[in-house]
Amino acid sequence: MANSDYTYSQVKAGNGLYKYEGPSASYSDGVKTMQTRLSNCGYILSIDGYFAGSTRLAVRRFQQTIWGMTSSSVDGIVGSATLIALDAVYQSDAFKYGASICSDPSLWTKNTVATSNWWNTTDKRIDALARLIFAEDNDNNNARAGVARVIYNRSSNSSYKNPSASNKWMGVITCANQYSTVPASAWTCDSGDAYDSWPSSGVQQRALVPRRGKSSYPYISSSWNNAVSLAKSLVNGDTISTGLGYPITYTSSGTVTVGGTANRSMSSSHLHQIGYSKFLEWIAEGYSMTNILNYTGEKSGNVFLVR
Repeated sequence: MANSDYTYSQVKAGNGLYKYEGPSASYSDGVKTMQTRLSNCGYILSIDGYFAGSTRLAVRRFQQTIWGMTSSSVDGIVGSATLIALDAVYQSDAFKYGASICSDPSLWTKNTVATSNWWNTTDKRIDALARLIFAEDNDNNNARAGVARVIYNRSSNSSYKNPSASNKWMGVITCANQYSTVPASAWTCDSGDAYDSWPSSGVQQRALVPRRGKSSYPYISSSWNNAVSLAKSLVNGDTISTGLGYPITYTSSGTVTVGGTANRSMSSSHLHQIGYSKFLEWIAEGYSMTNILNYTGEKSGNVFLVR
């Protein structure tokens, strides 16, 4: 049976399979739905309804990520378990977290970001990017971290070449700096298998999506690790710091010390954001932590406090 003989729902229900069909692949609406969802989760592949080389590679990477398999353990065949897992990730993915709190997701494009100072002025977009990063690592959307500059730098890096998602922040966050420039002759996936249907000459980019929650997974960039480290610190309670580089210490008297370190257990319900100028004003005037946390006014900027 060909891929075109099955709908997405049928395969998800266990009544069929999607498989690699090579250059003679038949068009399938179900395959195109799967490709779209993989793309929205950060995987790089063609979205054309044909189960060819880039789709097989993306499926295999997804299977490795979800089930912690080695590259030699996955088969790239899509059945019920794969689509159930894909829908679970797609429905609860960081892309959805970010979109739910950003009034205009269309503004999350590389070109818009490159010509604006939104990371200093727009609270919602900082929040959206923070959620995207933290959710990628922990599948949790209740996080805020000052990581917008890190993501902007990654998207601006010359090594960022994403042919299918160049204007999607999801692609920037999951794939940036995982495009190691290599000669075409050395172009392989991490299992050592030759990449299917890729140009035979010139310089290409390696497209590897990181394993969620596994910092030791190969090909994760130092920028990614730094961003995740900051998000974890702000959400899980290691060293508490603002996104601007000022550590904050909470003292027993209820004051905030800038330049110190706090090692207090922290959850998202204890994480609060205030404006940078307001924060400095309050610190200078000796405001207590209670005063600061109860403030409900201006919130532009990028300073984070914990109680």
